Amino acid sequence: MSEQLLNGEISPAVISVLGMGGMGKTTIAKKNYNTYAVKRHFQRRVWVTVSQKFTPTELLQRILDCVLGTTTEKEIRSLTDMQLGERLRALLENVRYLVVMDDIWEKGAWGLIKCDLSASPGDRVILTTHIEDVATHAQGQVHRLPLLSEESWELFCAKVLPAGERCPPELEKMGKEMVRRCRGMPRAVLVLGGLVSERERTRYEWEALRRRLTQELSADTNEMVKNIQGLSYDDLSGDLKICFLYMGLFPAEMEIDATKLVQLWVAEGFIQQANGLTLEETAERHLEELANRSVIQVVDRDYMGWVDRFRIHDLLLHLAKDEGRRNQFNDVHGGSPPGRR
Repeated sequence: MSEQLLNGEISPAVISVLGMGGMGKTTIAKKNYNTYAVKRHFQRRVWVTVSQKFTPTELLQRILDCVLGTTTEKEIRSLTDMQLGERLRALLENVRYLVVMDDIWEKGAWGLIKCDLSASPGDRVILTTHIEDVATHAQGQVHRLPLLSEESWELFCAKVLPAGERCPPELEKMGKEMVRRCRGMPRAVLVLGGLVSERERTRYEWEALRRRLTQELSADTNEMVKNIQGLSYDDLSGDLKICFLYMGLFPAEMEIDATKLVQLWVAEGFIQQANGLTLEETAERHLEELANRSVIQVVDRDYMGWVDRFRIHDLLLHLAKDEGRRNQFNDVHGGSPPGRR
């Protein structure tokens, strides 16, 4: 995909990344979006999450928010759809741009926005979707996932091992067997890596986990992803389980502010003070552990390297909601999004 993004007039203007939920469409798009070569090549880069429910106005506003950055929200909200489109075309007309539209559910999303993108040779649009019709309707290059076995192994090692370190030979066979059973599903590989990373790198620990995973990873593809995420949840401590269930009260596709969430966890009484840390510091470490386990997707980190903003993958959000209902968690906490009660 990197070559198609950078290869001048030859490559298609639209590149669709197609795969079912949990295949890593967003991960792959973001990996390309954030490369040094892409940052240098495109004068404007825009990332917008579309999701299942949207309006043309909201979509145009989000894109303009990304392009303008410093423009006040009030100014953008006061424009009509026609004015929004005209403003967008003017801003992108004389620059080489890359626009990513993540998680498109229907053909109409691309149809509504493409007339407001003044395409020139070298401009690119990446669409991510799990729906075949959406990908083919865009009339560009379609990348169908899953990952190759080598890519799956690299993704697993990057999650489990320190940077630059190779997997110990005595563990490699077991590791590759577990990764192979993930069938190229990036979401499953990442959650597996999160499970393994919390254990000692010994034959005993990895073999125990391999035996535990055998049945769960033998199910069909959809059930396999659910099973491994269920195991990841089961593996959490009691405190972390409560914190995770609380995330199920947030709306889908929402970028969550880490500072606000930490305050909410503390206010709800979920955090127990430990090791001389403040409640807020303990909560921040809980959030980091959830990130290390690939339970949350980090969007941005602050200057100290702590999680600043994050999202929850839709499959894990469903798990949080389901477990919350099963444990009557939603009844206790009102079943409404945090901060909106």
